[in-house]
Order: sequence, then structure tokens, then C-alpha cells
Amino acid sequence: ANGTVDTTSVLVHEAGHLLGLEHSCPIFGPCSDAEIEAVMFYAYGGALRQPGPDDIDGLTLLYPALPGSGVIGDALPALTVSLESGWNLVTMPTGQVAPLVNGLSCVDAVYSLGGAGWSTWIRGLPAPLQTLTTTEPGSAVWVYSSAACAASIQP
Repeated sequence: ANGTVDTTSVLVHEAGHLLGLEHSCPIFGPCSDAEIEAVMFYAYGGALRQPGPDDIDGLTLLYPALPGSGVIGDALPALTVSLESGWNLVTMPTGQVAPLVNGLSCVDAVYSLGGAGWSTWIRGLPAPLQTLTTTEPGSAVWVYSSAACAASIQP
């Protein structure tokens, strides 16, 4: 009925957060049709109980198939990363930080809070002084961007 909320849809969305997914696009957009139709879209739009392609892509990046798992197919598609000027909270693909952010010239710094405190990657800082060198599956990091930018990253 009008004015009601489908509790199952809300629980599916919140379960996505528990699995490490963020909202499918920034609150102020721009958002693609696939992002708007995703379970992880930030605004409630009615009953939506099945993950959409954008949700599945996010889960695949966070939880890739294990070697020998029987999954056959191409490599993961490139991930498009869009950043706004200022601070951005993002989940990065697992791997080395420097190669991931070097394609994003607007990134000045990446910060991650772990058990040992803050780790950082700062553009221009010599490699021996970088304390954040890799990212773990599903970990969120703070990225400081001097301007808005976007790039495709191959996970």
C-alpha cells in the first residue's frame, strides 16, 4: 500500500552493507540506471528483494571466486571509480594501493584505520615512508581528492 515500506527489501539492503557493499552511487549522483535499480541504491524506491547487476558486480569484487572453484570465464571487468573533490569513503579492490590510485591523478592521500592505528598512502611520499601499501577484501578507506575525477581500474 502507499506509504508502507517492504521490510524484506530494507533487510536485503542492510545485509548488503554487512557484506561490505556501499551504496550503488553517490547521494548527489550522477547515477546510472543500473545503480538506481540496485538493491544498494541509497533511497528506498519500493520492494526490491533480488540483487541487481550492480550489486552482483560489487559482491564479485569483494568476494572473487577461489582458484579451482570451478568458475570459468573472463577476468573481472574494469571497475569505474568516481571521486568527488574532498574526502571520499570508498571500498577499494584488494591489492597494492599505489597502482590502484596512480590512475586517479586527483588522489592526494589514502587513509585506512586498522588494528595498529592509521595507515597512509600519500602522493609524492617516498615508498619507504608509505604505511598503507595494500588493501584487504571489503576494507573501506578514506581517499582525499584535490578535484573530482574518475578512472577505470582493472581489479
